[in-house]
Amino acid sequence: MMRRLYVETLACLLAFSLASSVAAQNKTGQQKRMEEPQMLTDGEQRIVQRLSTHLRIDPDTILALRTRSLGWGDIELAILISQQSNTPLENVVSRWAATNQNWSSVGSHFGVQDVEALKEMRPDQDRTPEADPDATP
Repeated sequence: MMRRLYVETLACLLAFSLASSVAAQNKTGQQKRMEEPQMLTDGEQRIVQRLSTHLRIDPDTILALRTRSLGWGDIELAILISQQSNTPLENVVSRWAATNQNWSSVGSHFGVQDVEALKEMRPDQDRTPEADPDATP
């Protein structure tokens, strides 16, 4: 009877030890994948470069937002709201993530009333008639 209890206890300890070891390896693998820079496709690299140039922001900032599962449009709007309201980008993104609001509501919270119009006023766009091939003289 005592021997059976000893064997069962030993088996449980072995099973627990094995499960803990596997869990630790999985966690280490997940952490490693999260820490490794993700390889961007050529298209994604062009998007990062375009956003960086158009919004006058460091590409690493854009990539950091992308790793937080923001879409390209979300990244653009967060940066535009941040720039227009002179609010730190982290505050804008945190507000959006914490409240699950749309970007118009987040923009309003930071004093930006028309987020859609803001997209049309990117700093890189030249609004002179000469720059617009469709403009009538």
